[in-house]
Amino acid sequence: MKTPSIAVLLMAHAFLYGCYLPSPVAQTPEVHGVVIDAATRGPVDGALAYYKEYPRNVSETDVNGRFKLSEIEKWEFVSIGAKSVPCTSGTLVLEDPKYQKKELEIRGKGGWPVEMTFELTRSK
Repeated sequence: MKTPSIAVLLMAHAFLYGCYLPSPVAQTPEVHGVVIDAATRGPVDGALAYYKEYPRNVSETDVNGRFKLSEIEKWEFVSIGAKSVPCTSGTLVLEDPKYQKKELEIRGKGGWPVEMTFELTRSK
């Protein structure tokens, strides 16, 4: 007589009793960008870039106005069989005391990084 494999037993248990596994339920895309002054077209050094939903993950622009904001994944437990499709979007915030704060909704392209040039307008 053949003994059932551990994989078969685990699948049977999950089917009969339910099972929960961690799964990404939300994520933001990775954003590479350049922040420039809308009037002069020059780079903005020292501006902060972050997702409004995750304000602790901050990137600061360098002397060339460049920044990189890594993707953020939120994990939750979901039932086996439940389809969880990560949403690749977030509200990007760009701010610098000399400029008007800017908020933009960023949507990812299926896991590929978003690369953009962002313009900031000087405060009056």
